Amino acid sequence: MRFCISLLFNTLISVFPLCFLKLSGKKKFYEDLGVRIVQKVVQNGVWINKMNKRSHPSHQIVTRNKGLNFLKTTKMYERFHWMGMMFFLFLPCTHFTIHNISSQY
Repeated sequence: MRFCISLLFNTLISVFPLCFLKLSGKKKFYEDLGVRIVQKVVQNGVWINKMNKRSHPSHQIVTRNKGLNFLKTTKMYERFHWMGMMFFLFLPCTHFTIHNISSQY
């Protein structure tokens, strides 16, 4: 039963808009946290784009549609990672709950 509840909760978190977790509306705040360093090593980051430009010099994200598709992809990655985080946070809770209940009987 608790597994079903945690699975439902994880699913809701992955679909629910996470705007309430926004720390700041200012770009400087995130830059101070080190976003520029992280931006170099992530998927589609600075280093990957440099390697891409070496092998395909004409490759660029130019059009508005490509930019909007990139934002959709980023939101999808964000939801996936939040869902994974919630799942792995609640997995030990359900494990211990199930084993405590089964050890009593």
